[in-house]
Amino acid sequence: MFSENQMKKIKYFASVTKIANECFKLCININLDHLNNKTDPGNNLTIKEETCLKSCSEEYLKLRDFIEVQLLNDYESIQNKNKKIMEDET
Repeated sequence: MFSENQMKKIKYFASVTKIANECFKLCININLDHLNNKTDPGNNLTIKEETCLKSCSEEYLKLRDFIEVQLLNDYESIQNKNKKIMEDET
């Protein structure tokens, strides 16, 4: 259903998503005691955490938008080719 080029883009996007998830994890100081419900983590992020998360988010969105545009261009190209084939057959 997808071309090899499209599959590469989809796999690239999956990799970007995985990297973004790791980036988010690294930005937040995870307290293992909190994970075991031994302490209250509070509701506020540090300035450093906020800056890190903002950077992760911005990079993720740039890459996501780039890949989305590429896939939409592929889709439009396929639609135009199909339209031309249909016109040539009539």
